[in-house]
Amino acid sequence: MKIKEVEIKKFRSIEELSINAGNLVSLVGKNNYGKTAIFDAIQVFFQKKKLLDKDIHMFSIKELPEISITFENVSDIDIQLLLGRSYDLEYAKSLNGVIKINLSFTEGQFKAKYFLEPKNIQIPTRTLLELLPDIKYVSSIRNPEDNTFSKKNSNLRELMDLLIRNNDTTDETITIQGKELKIKDIKTELKKSEDSKVSTLSKELSTKFQNLVGHQALSIEIKVENTEIIHSHETKIKDHDILNLNSDNNSFDIQTSGTGMQSLLIIAILEAYIEHNTGDQDFILIIEEPEVYLHPSLQRKIVNILKEISTSNQIFISTHSPIVVSQLKPKELVCIKKEKGITKKIVSDPVSIINELGIKPDDIFQHSKILFVEGPDDKKLISSLINKLVTTQEISAEKADILKIVDIGGIDTLSFYTNARILDAMNHAHLTHYNFWIMVDSDGNSKEEVRTQIDKNLQEFSKIYKEENLFILEEYAIESYFIDENILCELFDTLDIEKTKELCNKYHTIYQDAKINRLQSGKGSFQNKYKPKNFFLNKENIFYEKTWGLSIEEIKTIQEVQRQWKTSNIDHYIELLPLNVLESTRLNEIISHIKTIFDKID
Repeated sequence: MKIKEVEIKKFRSIEELSINAGNLVSLVGKNNYGKTAIFDAIQVFFQKKKLLDKDIHMFSIKELPEISITFENVSDIDIQLLLGRSYDLEYAKSLNGVIKINLSFTEGQFKAKYFLEPKNIQIPTRTLLELLPDIKYVSSIRNPEDNTFSKKNSNLRELMDLLIRNNDTTDETITIQGKELKIKDIKTELKKSEDSKVSTLSKELSTKFQNLVGHQALSIEIKVENTEIIHSHETKIKDHDILNLNSDNNSFDIQTSGTGMQSLLIIAILEAYIEHNTGDQDFILIIEEPEVYLHPSLQRKIVNILKEISTSNQIFISTHSPIVVSQLKPKELVCIKKEKGITKKIVSDPVSIINELGIKPDDIFQHSKILFVEGPDDKKLISSLINKLVTTQEISAEKADILKIVDIGGIDTLSFYTNARILDAMNHAHLTHYNFWIMVDSDGNSKEEVRTQIDKNLQEFSKIYKEENLFILEEYAIESYFIDENILCELFDTLDIEKTKELCNKYHTIYQDAKINRLQSGKGSFQNKYKPKNFFLNKENIFYEKTWGLSIEEIKTIQEVQRQWKTSNIDHYIELLPLNVLESTRLNEIISHIKTIFDKID
């Protein structure tokens, strides 16, 4: 279940406003324009916040707020539970998994009432809340007074809970007095013990109750609804520069540190979540100004992390950072402004956003030949391969200096649009002196799908865009090219060549099978489970066992790869590998494209 549309009426500075939501939504606007009001309205709908007097639009109690959210991908069972006695099979089928739920309030106590539109069927609040996706919220103001780790709903506690809960598994085992026990079996035994206790208590209470009412027609029954093992966690930062590591004096609560330090921990938590995520999740993450007090390089990093999480979950952010916005697609942006105290949505066309936020092009003015790539790792790999070709005299050093490689985060981002506008203007002034190429991963799509989307994005720049200058790679991402026994065994001599070959072949087979069936399973699920990055991330054994079907021996091999692999060392790996080895692997595809580009450079 995910949000498709949010409609807000009469809430704070919002008179009436609607937002279409994809997997990633970014609210863009200046301070005090109403971004927080939109997020708070969503939280009120999910009952994470209560409606207060200050939330009433223009403080007029004549018209109380209304918040409507349209959900898609709603299962038939969830629809049946929501409709309850009003359930009608034909009507349920006609919804096609899309429902619109309206939240309104009664005067006085602001009692919340939920209705399924358009039939105005009232939905029990408890039933709805049990079915809604989990929602996590991180405010832009992260201070010790409001958000200590000890508080139930603090910013960082919400994220830590997400990480720890995701890391829990009922298949986990512990050893007690030499006997291995599963956690789920321990819970079962605990429940049996508690059932026995409450059964005795039920009989005792029933006897006393029946004596009081004077008959035995009624009795008291106590049941154990659920048995959980609950852990309470405390998270601190330990300063290893302080000599006495056994003392509590060298550790401190993260919330007593600055906002910048907290933002770094948020990045670390989200990175850890990606590594530990073993399957499809269903939560909504709201982060106000994720870029707060972060260096520009870390702003780009957190955007990339949020993009990755959004393949299987829904992300809402607010920002007025040119760096963050430049990494996003225009369709992911919702631009708002205030007119006479009223928050309004405005047209978010690329030109107006670029002008409003001052998004700047990369340093391309001194270069007439430019290669656009999608990410920093792509740039590092291609630069390293060019250096290798220069070293082996496949291309000249002079030509290599002419080509500028620019990482723009994606061909459909505002960063690329900004650079393309500059190239278009310079080409017009210098009579086609400038030329550019594009090299992109397939991201699990077919080449035709990628080409169609890029052609659509570049319609405005038809005078400078040449179709033959577009290189769409066969593989999902650059990590795919390193899933090769010849490369891995050349780099890491502890690997067994036959076991590594078997593992690499198995990955490529399950990837291709999953790619064929990605429409049935869903693109987000396919990307989350089978992306090549999972080959190098240290995920839980259960992920590789259940999702990829790896044996214990294959899991040991992949863990040996992960123990030694570092994506940040890609340039070093290319330097170590002989050119003939590189050309004998899938990397020859990229090498061939590079040679084609330099053949066209005079």
